[in-house]
Amino acid sequence: MDIFANINYELIFTTSTIASLFFAIPIFVSMVVVRYATLAKLIRDSREDMIANKIHFKSIDDYKFHIFKYEKRLSLLKKALSSSLFSGILIIVSVVGVTFNYFLFGVIFFILGLFLIAVSMLLLIWELSVSFEALNEHLDYMKTIKIKFKS
Repeated sequence: MDIFANINYELIFTTSTIASLFFAIPIFVSMVVVRYATLAKLIRDSREDMIANKIHFKSIDDYKFHIFKYEKRLSLLKKALSSSLFSGILIIVSVVGVTFNYFLFGVIFFILGLFLIAVSMLLLIWELSVSFEALNEHLDYMKTIKIKFKS
């Protein structure tokens, strides 16, 4: 395999490259978990507010819009979290490979881990864009409501 012949093994394993990723991946996973927890709370609160009749939608389309955005965000966060967690496992396996002098093995798992963390970051960016769409819709609705302020 010519692709592995061009890899600079020393750059990967004699610098802090793996060490940096070893700590960067858990930080990234924590960030995704926080986004998931925030969305989960929003969904639970929305459900409670609907049961208590505190939420009123403009139309069935407005209701469907919100449900679609919640489902989309939840799906994207699930994929991002799974990808980032698996990336962390691959980086650990890579370190084990290097520890036991299986450099090719370590490099393959390191590259796969890099790929998966990149996929996870792209999924998180996509989730953020879906979130921004929903927030813009809320802001547009708030602008249409006429509220009288008492001075």
